[in-house]
Amino acid sequence: MVWVESIVVCQSAAHFLFYCQALEKSIKAQVDQLVNIMDSRSAALEEEIKSEKATVSTLIDRTTVL
Repeated sequence: MVWVESIVVCQSAAHFLFYCQALEKSIKAQVDQLVNIMDSRSAALEEEIKSEKATVSTLIDRTTVL
């Protein structure tokens, strides 16, 4: 009977390990997705800042001409 209980415990441990590995993969995928989103937002903000700087520079040039 102890042998059967040992098998059940080992199977439960194997299922738990499988669940933990699946959970780890899921979390890593979600983190990767968030990193990609943040990278794209960062790039978009950098482009917006460049555009704003160009606008300010143009306004300064126009003001200087006046």
